[in-house]
Amino acid sequence: MSLIQISHLTFTHEGAFEPVFQDVNLQLDTTWKLGLVGRNGRGKTTFLHLLDGTLDSRGAVQHHAHIRYFPDTSIPQTGLTSTILESIAPLVERWQIEIELAQLEEDGGLLDQQWETLSAGQQTKALLATLFAQEEHFLLLDEPTNHLDAQAKQVLESYLATKEGFILVSHDRQVLDACCDHILFLNRTTIAIQKGNFSQWYANQQAQDAREIQTNQRLRKEIKRLEVSARRATGWADEVEKTKIGAGDKGYVGHMAAKAMKRAKNIEARKLEQVEERKSLLKDVEEIEPLSIETIPFHHERYLLFDHCKLAYPSHPLLEDFQFELKRGDR
Repeated sequence: MSLIQISHLTFTHEGAFEPVFQDVNLQLDTTWKLGLVGRNGRGKTTFLHLLDGTLDSRGAVQHHAHIRYFPDTSIPQTGLTSTILESIAPLVERWQIEIELAQLEEDGGLLDQQWETLSAGQQTKALLATLFAQEEHFLLLDEPTNHLDAQAKQVLESYLATKEGFILVSHDRQVLDACCDHILFLNRTTIAIQKGNFSQWYANQQAQDAREIQTNQRLRKEIKRLEVSARRATGWADEVEKTKIGAGDKGYVGHMAAKAMKRAKNIEARKLEQVEERKSLLKDVEEIEPLSIETIPFHHERYLLFDHCKLAYPSHPLLEDFQFELKRGDR
């Protein structure tokens, strides 16, 4: 067992204004079966590439594990399969790969075939078999079921359930339930880890989100009230300042206006400080606005009309000179 220590990790894509990750601190056990979940665009693949060193970041990722990313798009796409797999893992013997392939219900004879003649599913199995045949490796599996049919996917689920030491990105809840003992979740601004499979995490997350949404609603009402109060203080100071216009003793009125302005600004500053304080308490929860689609009314009585039409395949007529009309109210 070894640990991956992530300290103050911060990363922003070139040209972007908002960081993908900011001051992330995590400790990962390399024996865990981690499921990595989060909304599309939240940074799952980016996080994997920060771990394997493909992307540079501020902060530190310290470990003594051999981290490998799947799928590796840099491997040759033509050639003998055994030769290609040897280039990936030169210290792994053929018999070790054949043992892994057998667990994936694939014949070892595919190692003697040309790589380009294998199906996408066979290539996936060959690569995974080679990666898992290596000792002391921590694997980053990015959507490994993409090219697998339902049966092959079940085989992979059973296979991964016998392994340890990986992070699995998948949109398939069944795969995450079958394979993972920890869930690594990318929130809106933070990363959290929870022990258990996806279903256990999801049930807990739903309950937590419900509580946090209620808290957020209360805080937003309070923020709105404070912002209105701050604007009212500013408006009051402006009104006092206007009294200088046309006043007889402008010095006295100006002095009083200045005092009122200072007091109003102090009130405004306190209110704005309270606003920021409340904003900092807003929970790290995803809130999705409901999607509504407005249909455009169709004002004509007739929707569809076929008049003296012919329907046929080449050299094989099906219908000739048929008529059909669809009107509003027809079923």
